[in-house]
Amino acid sequence: MSRLVHAIYNIEFEDLGFFKNILKDKQIRIKEYKASSQMDLVKPLKEDIVIIMGGPMSANDEEKYSFIKEELKLIEKHISNKGRVLGICLGAQLIAKVLGSRVYKGEKKEIGWGSLILQNQESCDLLSSLKDVDVLHWHGETFDNPKASTRLASSENFDNQAFIYKNLALGLQFHVEITALGLESWYVGHKNELVEEEIDISKLRKESEEKTLRLEATSINILEKFLSY
Repeated sequence: MSRLVHAIYNIEFEDLGFFKNILKDKQIRIKEYKASSQMDLVKPLKEDIVIIMGGPMSANDEEKYSFIKEELKLIEKHISNKGRVLGICLGAQLIAKVLGSRVYKGEKKEIGWGSLILQNQESCDLLSSLKDVDVLHWHGETFDNPKASTRLASSENFDNQAFIYKNLALGLQFHVEITALGLESWYVGHKNELVEEEIDISKLRKESEEKTLRLEATSINILEKFLSY
């Protein structure tokens, strides 16, 4: 079990969500950082876990946002030290890039609730609790599955939705951590994107209130399994 979790937020309101409650229940200490101003404070030990959350920027934005470059360096160093990293959405894309994969714009944005096609469950059951459970998708970019990693999930629109690399790095392009209350900040912060994609916020809110009810148990299951690796 990890002695400390370092949670990195690329945008403040995309936070740990359900994960925070789970970690507190297990009395695991959490340090939270704003990527844009506090990357220099993130100094994990080998036994610590790094969790990198989502954000509207790209994993390819190293020249636009210096903290993206620092996150890539952190991921590479922690994995090379046999430390564990969990990436959500942008976090997953950053891990994939560190592992040598191409991160690129998808054919269409995927925003809203949808199912997954679970894969390779016989060799890794980290995501077994997601069977018949819808997750929240909110991304426009995707990645090639990293070499030496195992693909764990796909969706109708994107081949690569989740992967595990040598029991050290877990990338989830979708969201299982999000709460209905937490999403209220997303509707404000990502308003322009929702308008551009012609997504009805009221409809998305109603669906989210129903769908997030099943996510807490799923979040617990996934995080517990990864923490015990």
